[in-house]
Amino acid sequence: MNNNSQGNRPLVYAVITHWNSLDDTTECLETVLASDYPDLKIIIVDNGSTDDSPEKLAQIYPTVPQINIGDNGVAITEAYNTGIEYSLTRGADYILMLNNDIVIDPQMVTLLVDASEANPTIGVVTPKIYYYDRPEIIWFAGGLRSRFDFGAYATHEGESDTPSNSVAREVDYAWACGMLMSRSLLEKMGLFDPRFYLYYDDVDTSYRAQQAGYKLWYVPEAKMWHKVSHSTGSAQFTYIWARSKMRLYRKHTRGFHQTSLILYAFLHGAIRAIFPRQNNMRIHTYPRAYLRGLLNGLKTESRI
Repeated sequence: MNNNSQGNRPLVYAVITHWNSLDDTTECLETVLASDYPDLKIIIVDNGSTDDSPEKLAQIYPTVPQINIGDNGVAITEAYNTGIEYSLTRGADYILMLNNDIVIDPQMVTLLVDASEANPTIGVVTPKIYYYDRPEIIWFAGGLRSRFDFGAYATHEGESDTPSNSVAREVDYAWACGMLMSRSLLEKMGLFDPRFYLYYDDVDTSYRAQQAGYKLWYVPEAKMWHKVSHSTGSAQFTYIWARSKMRLYRKHTRGFHQTSLILYAFLHGAIRAIFPRQNNMRIHTYPRAYLRGLLNGLKTESRI
């Protein structure tokens, strides 16, 4: 990270969430510290690590502040919001949300900030995200929203770079593992909704940003690489995923649309329990957890 400020650039705070993975976090930090953006600060939010990685991080990076939010389990949105609040109170103009399992290109932050500064109606900017273990293959290049079930499409997942996926454009979705959010958006929209706990939090946030009158913008020249996790294939995570899906449907739909989505969620679960997709086996493997999640999402809080 270049500490020689080149003029009055907006102040960016990178919020890096950490949980137990020392090697991942140190690799992420090294790439953030190597950024060419002059006014970039970092805050690590430890999400209740159960090992000694927070102490080791403090030894390796004594000038990088940490916040430990205690035994928070997998409630990632609480970690996000803790980091955002810390950054805003210290004058951040932009918040760069980063999961610890990513690495960034040195120019990424500069390119994201430049894109946002060029248009005050842009509230969220997303880079082109590649697979870490297949560094020339795209994992996410912006996404459009299905008007029926909020599903993301046109993400260009699995593609190599082409002219069609390398054009800056307005999108409907940005993923929280790597997004730049403006202060003005956060002050108008609010923070991440902690009721999502994990999963669909960025879907909800992207939708709310648009409802607040802001655009989401994809910048293909800005690049990062994501160690896409396969560790969420468990009964616990299947339950949380299904519960968050139902909460999303209840929060953002009404009437016939909501009823259709609720029925669709149960029908989809029944079909996938019998006929699984090879790239997503969790409903087939944990059908009871999926069903419990949907039911809990229906009965927890009368209106969320």
